Amino acid sequence: MRMTRLHLGAAACALLFAACADQPRTLLTSDGGVDLTTHDPDLAHGAADLAPELTGCAYTYLTYDQPGPDGVWGTADDLPAGGIVLEFDDTLNLVRERFLSGAGPDQAWGTTDDLESQRYVWTHATVGGKYESTFRGYFGFGDDGLWGTSDDQQTSSATRVSDDKRMYSPTEQVDYAPGPDGKWGTADDPVIGHDHYGQPNADGNWTWATASTSPGPDQAWGTADDPISFGHEIRYGATGEARVHLVHTGTGPDHLWNTADDVINPGWISECSIWSGWRMVSGPGADGLWGTDDDPVTSVTRLQNAPSCGALAGCGVVVL
Repeated sequence: MRMTRLHLGAAACALLFAACADQPRTLLTSDGGVDLTTHDPDLAHGAADLAPELTGCAYTYLTYDQPGPDGVWGTADDLPAGGIVLEFDDTLNLVRERFLSGAGPDQAWGTTDDLESQRYVWTHATVGGKYESTFRGYFGFGDDGLWGTSDDQQTSSATRVSDDKRMYSPTEQVDYAPGPDGKWGTADDPVIGHDHYGQPNADGNWTWATASTSPGPDQAWGTADDPISFGHEIRYGATGEARVHLVHTGTGPDHLWNTADDVINPGWISECSIWSGWRMVSGPGADGLWGTDDDPVTSVTRLQNAPSCGALAGCGVVVL
């Protein structure tokens, strides 16, 4: 939840993962917590398969930052401004997110030659009934001009721990940076952030998450004195789908987080669920409330394809 990836694409899509592959390494402590002082570089952010084989399917989304000549959002004359491709293996584990910045030589969005601006590569592990998902961010290819090779420009790394495979079940996330040796994935890499997901609803899905970029006066990560840098609020629909995601950037006059006077910016609202698309909003509308249908829209992101690994049924539920 660092600000470097706190834009619509990453904020929304980083929630879309399922962990399953069994591996022996873990960041979990014996009591089910997260070890924030030591880590296994191979699991936490070591050598990754930068070009994982896509054995499942891909969801392609295109983002529109203004309506077309007719002045109406969501009509055929809207022009894309970017896109996101989510790639899954055959068990619906997210293995890669690719962020698109332009149409390629064919001048058509959503095709294989689209230009790419950044990507996240994911790996997963299962340990003692808990799930760990590691993602590494790359904001450019290297001198060879190719994505998915060893000289890609890595800019972030984090490991997330979840109770189970459900999309909104994470409990903790730990972010890392290169240490004194200047290399990612070595033993001297420090923790630079800790996120806590909590306040689960009746379905066990988190509704409030906090991000900390400092360990607080006790210099220990994951303790009560860690100052909150940002907060994330999720609101769910009647059938359990995530409908509203709001980023809380500060407390209001009451100096308390997750209360009605918090400073919020930005937010997204899905018509159905984030699987089918969402719209970015910049503030409350005439009703004075965030997350309602009259919020002013700044961009719209829509699913462009029918993924082969599952169909969207009902409110964006993936049916295998």
